[in-house]
Amino acid sequence: MTFLTELKAMFCTNYSNRRSLLVVASLILASAVLPTKVLAGELNQESTQKVGDRQVHYSVFNSTFLQPAIAKHYELVRAGNQVLINIAVQDLDGNPVAATVKGYAENLMQQKKTLSFKTIEEPDAIYALASLRTTNEEVFDFHISWQEPDREIQTIRFTRKLYTEQ
Repeated sequence: MTFLTELKAMFCTNYSNRRSLLVVASLILASAVLPTKVLAGELNQESTQKVGDRQVHYSVFNSTFLQPAIAKHYELVRAGNQVLINIAVQDLDGNPVAATVKGYAENLMQQKKTLSFKTIEEPDAIYALASLRTTNEEVFDFHISWQEPDREIQTIRFTRKLYTEQ
């Protein structure tokens, strides 16, 4: 089962927690690389940015949304206080673009945490995942850069308020 298939399966399950459903919906839309506005947490937040001739889709979600088998396959930690940052770079036609992704997250106390991205390639998608340990309702500014072969480094920035799973 691919990561994207797993996300779709999670979306079809019955969630009683509205915030969980919204975050999962955000991830599915970003992973399916649909440029759209989605509800993330309690605010309507843009999850796509256009930079030159590229579009970058991003989402942040709690790692417990992944099924244990998928997390194990991709060597990702599942924990209530751990989120995953999902980045997908595409051309303007929606085709996946291979790129090296780097970044860091900075909280309101200006503490920086380096993000170590792992690239996942599937037949119709390429995305980078990084994990981040957080406390409940912690706010982070994400500074993400990517570079394609023979191209300049590009950057985006976004802010998210994160929630832990109890």
